[in-house]
Amino acid sequence: MVCQFFFSSVEGDFSWPVASFPVRQMNSAKLKVLVWKVIEVLSKTTIKNRHIQVLYGVCDGSSYSHAFFRKSNIQNWVSFNLYNNNAPIWWLSDYPHLIKKLRNFIVNPDRNMEWSKQSITSQHLIDVVERRQTKLRWKDVKLSARTKMPVKRAVEVCSDEVVTDICQGSYPLEETIGTRMYLSICAKLFRIMNNSTGVDPSSYRELIKIMNWFTKWYNEIQMTMPEKGQ
Repeated sequence: MVCQFFFSSVEGDFSWPVASFPVRQMNSAKLKVLVWKVIEVLSKTTIKNRHIQVLYGVCDGSSYSHAFFRKSNIQNWVSFNLYNNNAPIWWLSDYPHLIKKLRNFIVNPDRNMEWSKQSITSQHLIDVVERRQTKLRWKDVKLSARTKMPVKRAVEVCSDEVVTDICQGSYPLEETIGTRMYLSICAKLFRIMNNSTGVDPSSYRELIKIMNWFTKWYNEIQMTMPEKGQ
C-alpha cells in the first residue's frame, strides 16, 4: 500500500505529488504522523521567496480518515498549522466519496432516517425499481462489494430524475417528502462540486444553504434522539 500526498495550487491549474510513503497497513495514528510531516515540510518550503501556505486538505471517506479527524481534535473540520503561526487548515472529504456515503445512508434498510418527522427510506427507491419505469435498477439499491464502488451508481440514485420517478410512484406524495428532499439536496451538492466549467459565485450561497440544511437536521437529531447524534 502507498499513501500518497498531492499538492494542488489554488492560484492556478497545478497539481503534483509531493510525498509517497509505502506502508504495510494504515491506521489513524500512522496517518496523523504522515499528514503533519508533509504539512511541516510544505510549510517550510518557499517558491519565489514565498512560503507555501497549506490552506486545506482533502481525503477519502475511509474509516482511518474519519478516525484521524476524531483523534486529532479537529473541530468543525478545522485544525491549526503549528508550522505556520497556527493558520487554519480546512479538512474536506472528496465529493465522489461523499456522494457514495450519502447514497449508502438511504439504501441501507436498517437505517431509519427522519427529517422534520418525514421518513427517508429505501422503500421509496425500491418502489421506483419495481415499476421499471426508470433507469434505477436493483443493483443500484441492493449493493454488493462491486456495485457500491462506482460513483456513477451513487449519482444515479441521488438524482433529480429519481425524485421525479418517486412522485409518479405508488406512495402518496406527502409520504415521500423526506426522501425527495434528501435526494434533491444530495443531487444539488454533487452538481455544484462536479462543475468543471468554472466557479459560479452563486455556488457559494447554495453550498451554505446545503450546509445549513444538514446542520439543522443534525441539531434536530441531537434534540430528539441524542444517542443517534454521535
